[in-house]
Amino acid sequence: MTTLYDASENGMPPQCRKFNYSPLDYISPEGDIAAMRRLMLMRHAKTERAEPGERDRDRKLTKRGRSDAPVIAAYMAHHGLVPDLALVSPAARTQETWALVAPAFAKAPRVMKDERIYDASPERLFNVIAQTRGRIRFSSLATTQVCTMSRCN
Repeated sequence: MTTLYDASENGMPPQCRKFNYSPLDYISPEGDIAAMRRLMLMRHAKTERAEPGERDRDRKLTKRGRSDAPVIAAYMAHHGLVPDLALVSPAARTQETWALVAPAFAKAPRVMKDERIYDASPERLFNVIAQTRGRIRFSSLATTQVCTMSRCN
């Protein structure tokens, strides 16, 4: 285990600046790999089932989802997993999840609400992410549904 240096310039909250970490949990900005972009994918938190006639995109988080989202946010902040840009689906559940995650970061990442990633295939999601090239320095986060070839959950 190694003790992390003061990473305030990386947008890490003060309470998370000094901690022990495994080398794979954090990439030092001094390393050669620092120039490489990192993609993080985040699924929305636990969501209520759709009521009859309710649009899928209008489903909201459950009580458990609202309590789980800040927990993953704290983990991300603690481990230096702070995106430069967050691409967020317009679905209510992803917007609500991001609203609960974002406050964990000392420096708020830029956010883009993007209609194209709602119900997107893996190929479409990849294409949208590829179009962010040049707009971000280090990392991006896409918050959306988990997609398979036949359906999204």
